[in-house]
Amino acid sequence: MSDGRVRTRSLELHIVDHCNLSCWACSSLSPYLPVSVASPVDIKRDLELIEQVITPHYVDITGGEPLLHPDMIGVLKTVRTVKLRAIITVTTNGLLLDRMPEEFWTLIDGLTISIYPKPLLPNHIRNLAYKMAETYNFVLDMKRQHTFQEMSRHEPCADDKINRAMFNSCSWRQSNHMIRDGYFYTCFRPPHFQTFYGKRINFTADGVRLHDGPELVDQILRYLQRSIPLKSCALCLGSEGSSKPHRLLPQPAKNHQ
Repeated sequence: MSDGRVRTRSLELHIVDHCNLSCWACSSLSPYLPVSVASPVDIKRDLELIEQVITPHYVDITGGEPLLHPDMIGVLKTVRTVKLRAIITVTTNGLLLDRMPEEFWTLIDGLTISIYPKPLLPNHIRNLAYKMAETYNFVLDMKRQHTFQEMSRHEPCADDKINRAMFNSCSWRQSNHMIRDGYFYTCFRPPHFQTFYGKRINFTADGVRLHDGPELVDQILRYLQRSIPLKSCALCLGSEGSSKPHRLLPQPAKNHQ
């Protein structure tokens, strides 16, 4: 706690669900989800509620592939208007960076580019990223992503002991918090499972509903300190899944180019 707020490592904004790649074991389930674009209005509403109770070190704008968002500049400006006192970063596969206007580079504090074996990031985009990082003084992280960790179970796990052990050892829930559609989540899996399963399963109880009441900070603190697994844990391997070489699915579920 600091100044009445909960200090956290990061807060993720998954501003789109879809992607221009179709990677096996995508943690966000992007190959299987429909086109989904977060509204800057909704983002601002959620950020203004959460900034009253949380101080993240980073706000990471990601997806899906975030550069597919039709109003990326509007999203970045929205995040800038909320006084989170955080480092604003974008995580991307980088393939669309040469389409970004100059204003994009002025609005970020950091850029993480996931470098996959296929498709290989073109040299002109690598050079552009290095040039812009030097020009606009943001932190550039070229992250080699040659393996993917399997995170989703093939069948739900009904063993509460296994789910509890996985939840309590999971590094994702400790460092990859997320807000979406009026809820705060300890990790990014429940919202994506919600989209995947739709009305068949409700995962909103895996999060904390955002509101402007004084009790929200205590609700989130208790939630982050819980030892009881989430409903979505029965479908997830957490950070314990095995890693395998990166590969693209034979046929993308949808074409989002």
